[in-house]
Amino acid sequence: YNASIPTGKCIRRNIQSNQPPFQGCGTCDIFTDTGFANYDNQKSDCFYPSVDALEAIHQHYPHATLLWMVRNTTEWYQSMKQWGN
Repeated sequence: YNASIPTGKCIRRNIQSNQPPFQGCGTCDIFTDTGFANYDNQKSDCFYPSVDALEAIHQHYPHATLLWMVRNTTEWYQSMKQWGN
């Protein structure tokens, strides 16, 4: 486990390496809000495991319980714009 690597980036790295998504990403039994978004004028980097990695999570953890939160898209976008500044 490397605490200097954000959980979302750890999950993405594992998926790209065909490893179990949460391997080495912490010793937690529960993971929440593991996504990340970095925006600047040069490039954007955004990854949300609950969207981008759902199939890989299910493949490696078929008995896991996933809670799907629904939010108004416009409100979420406005919140992300403010959060990223």
